[in-house]
Amino acid sequence: MSGMEENKKITAGNRYCPVIFVVLALLLFFLSPVIYDSDKLETVQYYRDGIAVTEMTQGVPSWVDNVFSVCFMADVIAGLASWIFVILDKAINRRKILKRVLIMFPVGAVFFFISLLGISCVNTYRGTADGSRFATTYNPEYYEYSHDDKRIVVGEYSWLLGGFGSVYQITPDDRMIEIGQFGTDDGYRNRGQYDIEWEEEGVRLTYTFDPIAHDPVKEVFCNWADE
Repeated sequence: MSGMEENKKITAGNRYCPVIFVVLALLLFFLSPVIYDSDKLETVQYYRDGIAVTEMTQGVPSWVDNVFSVCFMADVIAGLASWIFVILDKAINRRKILKRVLIMFPVGAVFFFISLLGISCVNTYRGTADGSRFATTYNPEYYEYSHDDKRIVVGEYSWLLGGFGSVYQITPDDRMIEIGQFGTDDGYRNRGQYDIEWEEEGVRLTYTFDPIAHDPVKEVFCNWADE
C-alpha cells in the first residue's frame, strides 16, 4: 500500500468517523426515552416455593434493546476510531486536529453519556422492580400464613440498624399484593413470630419492634386489597 493510499484512508477516517460517532450518539439519545419509559415496564410479583419471583408482564420491545446494544457498541468503536485516525493523521501527515473533530466529538460524547445515564437508571429500576424496596438488597426472609380463604406472606428485611417488613396478600394465582409495611429497631427480625388477627376488613399483625425496649411490641393493620 502506497503512502498516498494510506493518507487517503486516514483522511477519510478522520472525516467520517466523527460524523458516524455523532449520528449513533443521537440515535442512542432518541432510543433512551423509549427504554426509560417506565409505564411500559410493569412487573408482577409471585410467591413461589417460599420466595418472591418477579415477572415482567409488559416491557420494552426486545428489538429496541437489541438496536440500542448494537448502536452502543458501534458508537464506542466509532469514538475510538475517531481518535485513532486523529493520532495517525497528526503523526503521519503532521496535521493539526481538524475543527470538525474538536466540535463533533464533544457533542457526540454529551449525547452518548446522557443516553448511558438513562440506561443505567433503567437497569437499576429493572434490578429492583420486584414490588419491594428491600427485597433484592437486604436478605429477604418470607413467612406464610393462611386463614380460611385468605393467605398472607410477611417479608422481613434488615440492614445495619434498619429493620423492615412488608405484608403481602396472596391471590389464588399466587400473586403478591403489598398491603402493609412496618419497621423494627436495630435491624431486628421477628423470624416469623407474629400474633395475627384475621378480620373481615383486613389482618392485624402484632410484632416485636425492639426486644429490649420499654414498650417492645407494636402492631400494624393491613386492609385487604381487591383481587
